[in-house]
Amino acid sequence: MNSLGKEIVIMRDYRIKRPHMKTTKKQIVDWCMKNIDECHYPVDASEMHSHCFRCGYQRATEKAHTVPWAKYNYDSKYDSPQYYRLLCSECHPEAPNVMEETHCEWPNHHSIMDKWIIESAKEFNGHLHYNTYWEHRNKFYELLDKTGQHGFEPMNKATMEWIMDEMLKWKEGLFEDYCKERGLDYESI
Repeated sequence: MNSLGKEIVIMRDYRIKRPHMKTTKKQIVDWCMKNIDECHYPVDASEMHSHCFRCGYQRATEKAHTVPWAKYNYDSKYDSPQYYRLLCSECHPEAPNVMEETHCEWPNHHSIMDKWIIESAKEFNGHLHYNTYWEHRNKFYELLDKTGQHGFEPMNKATMEWIMDEMLKWKEGLFEDYCKERGLDYESI
């Protein structure tokens, strides 16, 4: 007890110190190139060493566990290439933290994270054009900021349709600019 008669509780930190991750980025890329069907991934296999697996942008990447390693008491089994993907610092915090090693209903993919990478990339970049994820996502949020709601009602169908129409107009404008830059006739395509 202290001088005020209050009990002082000393908390001990019993967390296990996180060990050094021995798996290298090169080992992760090599494993992914051999075992993951890149056709649905937003990053090309030839760019896995330098681009985020989720957004497809050329950025510094971090080793992201496909399972929450701490929940498995840092078992060395999970420090192997199959339990990592390379994500940028913006995508990594959004990745799922799920204690499930595989997701059998998701063919040709090895983890919940693989499913998340593919599905979340499609959400903002349905055609999986490289290096457009953040541009699409930022445009969507820009449009979302221009909307409101009636009281506590959820967003209505008309507002969602307006956002989609504006996204399509924006994308058509991008395509028209692309054609003009290359001397292509936009109207005939």
